[in-house]
Amino acid sequence: MIMRQAVGLPFILVAVGAAHAQSVIPSGAVGPASGDLAGTYPAPVIANGVVTTAKLAPIAANSVLSNWTSVTANVSANTWPSCSSAGKALKYQSGVGLGCANFLGSNTFTATQTINPQAETSGLIVSGGSITTTSAIPGISVAGTINTSGTVDGAGLLIAIADKAHGPASYLIDVYGGPMGATPEMSLGPTGNLNINGSLVLGRDTTTTAPPVKSVEGTSIASGTPDLIGGGLNLQGGQGTGGGAGGVVKLQTAPPGTSGGMTPNLEVTWLSGDASTHHAFGGSVPTISSCGTVSLESHSSDSAGQVNISGGPASCAITFAIAYTTWNHRLATAQSGLPVGYNYGLTALNITATTAAPALSGKIDYICEGI
Repeated sequence: MIMRQAVGLPFILVAVGAAHAQSVIPSGAVGPASGDLAGTYPAPVIANGVVTTAKLAPIAANSVLSNWTSVTANVSANTWPSCSSAGKALKYQSGVGLGCANFLGSNTFTATQTINPQAETSGLIVSGGSITTTSAIPGISVAGTINTSGTVDGAGLLIAIADKAHGPASYLIDVYGGPMGATPEMSLGPTGNLNINGSLVLGRDTTTTAPPVKSVEGTSIASGTPDLIGGGLNLQGGQGTGGGAGGVVKLQTAPPGTSGGMTPNLEVTWLSGDASTHHAFGGSVPTISSCGTVSLESHSSDSAGQVNISGGPASCAITFAIAYTTWNHRLATAQSGLPVGYNYGLTALNITATTAAPALSGKIDYICEGI
């Protein structure tokens, strides 16, 4: 330590260390400042650029010097929160500071959001959702309104993907009800083919006795151009390979059940066709009465069937399970064994075969077409 007296001034104490010297400014000092100071005495300031990070006191790891309060105050070392887990992001709250938040959790966008992913990456992945309540909570919800007029078209959900090239297993949309890699429940192909691995139900109605009619149709032509041909519609069973036949095509509906019932009535097949181009009518089974000893062929229905009569009755009635409303065509023919004078009558309720003498016996084949 060196004691030195300046001319006309009090003593100045100078402490010399290994790295730097520290001066105690005497009272009444004047003149320009130097070293780490700038300006002039008696009120110099710290010079620009002289306070380096090496001169700052150490702070804790993952900290930042800041003022996160809601008022003016000195800075302090504030710790950054750890938001490195999946789905987390930093969130700043005024007067509180930084915290963690779920990425896009319960956020409302008031403007169009655009995602521009890099090549060979997914644009948006939504995973980890869990629906365990009894309420109708969708995994992804798209809600809004379409209110257009004139020739303007709108879409509630728009998927526009240019098909530049695709492999045999490429689809525009895949919907899975199980783990990825399994057969998708629904796929929309680049050429417009919709593949459904399950049943297609065109709506359910529980509030009216006259639900709307749903249609499946071929391509229709918009009005404005004369004499154009509409598109066809194919109902096709699944294709087999080699010696395996294609699937059977069936048309089904549900006849009325017990009045006052609250459960859906059972479906029955009223027409089926197989890969051999054979077809068969099905439906409800009629009842036989006043026919003596009689048997109804096992595949018989209201539409077509065969009755084998024996035991010598004078008449036989085939009563439809469901009465017809409108007749188009009907036919009842007798095979060998029926007597001369055999006759039959047809109503919307039944077919009645009669003869004067001798008694009825043999087989009656019938075909009915109507609704």
